[in-house]
Amino acid sequence: MPYQYLHIGKTGGTLIRAVLESLPEPHCSQFIFHGHRTRLVQAVRTHPEMPVFFSVRKPELLFVSAFNSRLREGQPTYSIPRRPEEEPVFARFRSPNDLAEALSAQDLDIRQSAETSMASVRHIHRGLAFVLDGVEVLEQHKASIAFILLQEQLEEDLLAFLERVGVPADLAQVSPSERIHTSMPGDEASTSRR
Repeated sequence: MPYQYLHIGKTGGTLIRAVLESLPEPHCSQFIFHGHRTRLVQAVRTHPEMPVFFSVRKPELLFVSAFNSRLREGQPTYSIPRRPEEEPVFARFRSPNDLAEALSAQDLDIRQSAETSMASVRHIHRGLAFVLDGVEVLEQHKASIAFILLQEQLEEDLLAFLERVGVPADLAQVSPSERIHTSMPGDEASTSRR
């Protein structure tokens, strides 16, 4: 049976795609991949016969990863120049924590700048809510969801998923390090509790 992967940005999709595309036939051809703009509702409507799987990540970790990735313009895996609307974000906020703290600033100008920034940065404004459309939509389409992987235990979950769909574990190469979109030394890894 074929499966469709919904790629929610900053949840391990580059690794998942690399592993699945490295599988030999007939296993490789049982997966189709959607880009960052495809929503759950679209995937189910387009291929109602094809179950969906996707990975999720704790929202605060997704936020930090998205900020750092765009700050580095996708490096080391990609080279994706910032869009013009992203430039002011990184001129004003030097770290994900700076932006996070500005969201609750007493100063209205700082807070509004932070809110505008959240809508401007790729992967921040298209996170879990964009792709999944909320709890009601998940409930409506839960019969179409085959598996949800957690980014925080991605390798373990990916192997469990592959086993469930009949792909022998020895065929899955889970660590193609040259294709993993990862953090870099010096990246801020968390936000404060403020």
